[in-house]
Amino acid sequence: VVYKVQFKCSNGHYFYRNNSIEMLDVGEFVKVEADRGEDLGVITGACHMQDFVVEKCNRKIDIKVDLPRFGNIVRVATESERAQLP
Repeated sequence: VVYKVQFKCSNGHYFYRNNSIEMLDVGEFVKVEADRGEDLGVITGACHMQDFVVEKCNRKIDIKVDLPRFGNIVRVATESERAQLP
């Protein structure tokens, strides 16, 4: 499954995958791999990888060039981590 994640100070969305069996819900706060450790974001969308690729193909996007590099969701955020967000 591919998850669309938004961060506190960003208008954009970034794509992450969850390597565990656990399914995550839209609106759930998660910790994701970042350049310098981990970052906290909220899931704003989800789809299966096959559907994601088909959508990109239908838009005539060069998959080898334009598909994002997927980061990993590390875990669901704790209550104290979520409390840090405004």
